[in-house]
Amino acid sequence: FAQLLGYISTKVIATRLFLQKDKIDTAKTQLAQLEEATQKMFVDVREAILGLKMSTDCCIDFLAQVREYTKEFSRLSNLPVSIEVDSSSINSILPGEVELQLLRIVQEALTNARKHAEATSVTIHLNYTDETLTLSVHDNGIGINIRQSSSATRPKFGMDIMKERAVSIGATLSIKTRPEVDGTTVIVTVPLGAFPE
Repeated sequence: FAQLLGYISTKVIATRLFLQKDKIDTAKTQLAQLEEATQKMFVDVREAILGLKMSTDCCIDFLAQVREYTKEFSRLSNLPVSIEVDSSSINSILPGEVELQLLRIVQEALTNARKHAEATSVTIHLNYTDETLTLSVHDNGIGINIRQSSSATRPKFGMDIMKERAVSIGATLSIKTRPEVDGTTVIVTVPLGAFPE
């Protein structure tokens, strides 16, 4: 948010200077860019508020939380998200911290799809077995060139955060991507045997 606010402040100053010099067309261009930036920030702020709200409600019903979050996320971002579940019955077998970290991973993956992937749809897939829970988030965007991503870029930073969250709950996280071909899939596998029933 601080970076975007700095960008907006710079655009406001530039627009004022162009108006003082009667460069109306250039000022209009600056205003259009300013409008786009503020709209993006509005979505970012609303998404952040939604994420904070969901964390306070978490651990009541994980699937219900994912459904509620994705419904609101789609409404705010105009990015359709579908949910597929392979098990006909889902038991509440995950500790609260595990559910919270999984929800945060979903949030980060959706944010990356919205902000960086140029995706037009996202699918979340949950597969429960006796031994594991596998959660995947697949977008149909442009993919990520992981080798070329510097540590300073947002997608790489987001991937590192997701991996740290997965490790903190004893899960594994992998990212499958083919730039310009097949979008990106984030896959989290949680071993259920580690948790008491």
